[in-house]
Amino acid sequence: MGVLFGMFIPFWYDNWLDSNGRLFFDCVIDTTPRPIMVSAIVNNRGDWDWNRLKDMLPVTILERLAACPPPKPHHGVDDSGWRWDDNRHFTVCSAYRYLIEGGARNIQPKWKFIWSLKVPQRVRVLM
Repeated sequence: MGVLFGMFIPFWYDNWLDSNGRLFFDCVIDTTPRPIMVSAIVNNRGDWDWNRLKDMLPVTILERLAACPPPKPHHGVDDSGWRWDDNRHFTVCSAYRYLIEGGARNIQPKWKFIWSLKVPQRVRVLM
């Protein structure tokens, strides 16, 4: 995915790094991390602030972060988009492709149970 400027993207609470989820769930510090923007985790030289990050995230996450260039003001403004399409535009085709390629594997068991019930559709909708 990557971040352009990072001024308005929450570091811990937005799924900005890749499709593996929010970094909040990988945080290794004992307290709840305070909200901070991605651009605030960059040092004065324009690199990731590794001294700060090494105590907050496991090595596997730091390696994924190293593969992502840090945000820079001249990269432009960040915008939201559909992550499962190269152009970041939602289409029914891209949603279908995502589901067919295994994107629905992360569905919570309770939803699978509800969808598998042998009841009229209107009953499933009400559940």
